[in-house]
Amino acid sequence: MPRRRLRAEEIIQKISEADVLLPQGKSISVACRQLGATDNTDDRWRRYSERSGDAFEKA
Repeated sequence: MPRRRLRAEEIIQKISEADVLLPQGKSISVACRQLGATDNTDDRWRRYSERSGDAFEKA
């Protein structure tokens, strides 16, 4: 079964969820695993959101 790409809104939601888990003492690896992503995916999402700025968050 092919994987589907997440929309911008879904990526923003996943990043927000990770930002909640990290201060609770969870490592990035554990937080990503709970969200169904890898460390590399989290890095890619964050770099993309920083580079895209406001356009990414409005999507």
